[in-house]
Amino acid sequence: MKIISEASIEQAIDLIDQMSDQDFEVFAQAFTEHQPNLAAYLFMHEDEFSDDDFDLLANLALTVYLAYELQNGKSPVLSSEEVESAAMKQLDFLDAIETASEAEIESLVEQAFDGSQQPLLLDFVAHELHLMESENMIEHESGGAMIYPILQLVVDLLHGAYNRSTFTIAN
Repeated sequence: MKIISEASIEQAIDLIDQMSDQDFEVFAQAFTEHQPNLAAYLFMHEDEFSDDDFDLLANLALTVYLAYELQNGKSPVLSSEEVESAAMKQLDFLDAIETASEAEIESLVEQAFDGSQQPLLLDFVAHELHLMESENMIEHESGGAMIYPILQLVVDLLHGAYNRSTFTIAN
């Protein structure tokens, strides 16, 4: 199992922060071309969020993707079957969060976090979402609670792509 290091995450953050808007567009396009099924999964959620919230989701997903590639090289391509199967499992989780109380949401997110094989990446995602929530920069009524599981699935899918023999979706 290949755990993404804090150094790889920090390097990905720094590289993305240094990109011009045009460089970021090129990077995002390269991601879409290399991982079309994962990109399609992300874009499937675009209408659920404001433009700013979706940009945050996409930026964090691309940071996760880059951290994987910095540490492990070019990512294996995820098949549509892998993404669809994982997304179906995740739908129940998203439905539960949508109807949960604040305490229940916290419990559900903790359970998902505890089941991950990439705790540093999920900690990074959770920290960034919490920071954005505390600065009232997330417009969705549930804050980062609806963004987090989508990013968790991105983490789990990429983990599965690099570790095909140990591929499981945390929930």
